[in-house]
Amino acid sequence: MDSTAGPRHADDDAGLLAYALLVVLLGAVFWVAGPLLGELTAWTRAELPASALMVVCPALAAWIVAARRGAAAELVRRLRPVRTGWHWWATAVVVMPGILALEALVGGRAPWQGVTPGEVLLLCAVFLAPALAEEIGWTGFALPRLLRRTGPVAAGVLIGTFWSLWHVVPWLQLGHGGMWILGQSLFSVALRVLLVALAVRSGAGLWPAVLGHASSNVAWAVSEGAGASYDPWVAASLTAGAAAVLARRGHS
Repeated sequence: MDSTAGPRHADDDAGLLAYALLVVLLGAVFWVAGPLLGELTAWTRAELPASALMVVCPALAAWIVAARRGAAAELVRRLRPVRTGWHWWATAVVVMPGILALEALVGGRAPWQGVTPGEVLLLCAVFLAPALAEEIGWTGFALPRLLRRTGPVAAGVLIGTFWSLWHVVPWLQLGHGGMWILGQSLFSVALRVLLVALAVRSGAGLWPAVLGHASSNVAWAVSEGAGASYDPWVAASLTAGAAAVLARRGHS
């Protein structure tokens, strides 16, 4: 038996707890300031409250906790791209746009409407930076610590549950009802399991999760009505199916 396992797990648990508390505290600043600042629609095309700027909080919390616990160098290493099969990069880019396009078709809507290639490229740039900021925290900091305790699916469910709860206030600020929020929470958990599967199965860690996260947001923003007609329950079901397939694939 590894005699260092106990202390290592205790250190991981303490780091995760400090990270979670800091993410909530930092996020609360944006929850309060959001209604005062309005919306981000002009930048994102889709309707988003200014409290969505809390996307910077996972990265900030990760850097603060890692620095205080002597793990900053490890976090920096996780930012370095790792070579993997091209199919993993392609999957990261297309899987969520494909799922959200199918969700639109199931609902009898066009997958996208009135968006030029230039606008799509601009949205890619707009959503890539927030995706990186979030994934530095969720995939770069929290995931490795959880994987030392449990498997990828359980880690994805744990992070996804926290992730969805963290978003409830912005969803309420947009005026969404309870059933929409519940469906979106399930979608968020399924999406996180999928992103964890991309990170783990590809062997490339952070960056496939960043691309998968960003491409999901772009596909949602370019959908008909800029995401206004999106059905989170259908999206959650389709994403859970894709996550189950990816989670069962072997490392390549």
